[in-house]
Amino acid sequence: MDSSALSSFHWTHATTLQLAGHFEISQRLSLASGSPHPRIRRSNVHVSELLGPKLRSLHRWYSLFLREGIVNDKAERKRSQRWPDEVLKAVKVYVQDHPTFYIEELRDHLVKLFPDLPNVSISTICRVLNFDPQLSRIVLSKAAREAVPAEIEAFRAKLRPIYSYAEQLVFLDETAKDGRHAYRRYGWSRRNTKAVVKLPFRRGERLSIMAALDVNGFFGWDWTEGIFTRGRFHEAFLKCVVPHLNPWPWPRFIVKMDNA
Repeated sequence: MDSSALSSFHWTHATTLQLAGHFEISQRLSLASGSPHPRIRRSNVHVSELLGPKLRSLHRWYSLFLREGIVNDKAERKRSQRWPDEVLKAVKVYVQDHPTFYIEELRDHLVKLFPDLPNVSISTICRVLNFDPQLSRIVLSKAAREAVPAEIEAFRAKLRPIYSYAEQLVFLDETAKDGRHAYRRYGWSRRNTKAVVKLPFRRGERLSIMAALDVNGFFGWDWTEGIFTRGRFHEAFLKCVVPHLNPWPWPRFIVKMDNA
């Protein structure tokens, strides 16, 4: 086995156990026959040189397996729930009632219901959704697709009394980026060699942008450092969007935005 093959070989206790078990049987056969073969005597040494563990470790792992049926005597760490059961139950109910929710909306809901809950950060909520209530991105996406037809019909019902043609619609939204969004996801490297780059630990400056869109494209936008507060959002809306709006029944009459 050459050096390139050894570099890609993933050694585990189970791998060593299989080889050690094979050589343990060889040793028993050699003891029964009374004349150990030179290849059998060298087997354990070869395993130690090839995979790294000492001869004593090989025998200890195999003895542990014969005695208790395991190859690792370290106790598994038991993970405790991040939130109490009543909070997890409230999360499940909220997901069922609002399948297309945003993480920020769920956080505001939990803060209102459980003001003493110690940690309701975005990262904690994402981990809770993935592990504690046994929800996954696939489950949430499927629930969202099932709810889309009803939401579309409700949207049409609201627009039906005032909507006449597509040019009346204006869509408004905001987004934010920081230094992490500039990282390149792929790189070039030699075959079977990882491409490693050094990345800064800091997130860098965070910028937010708000833009308005109609059937012809973007026509009004503004940006700010950090995030848009309620007051800053209203200022940008009055300065960059309102001057382009018209009364009914002219174009750019209906403004559609999220509930931020």
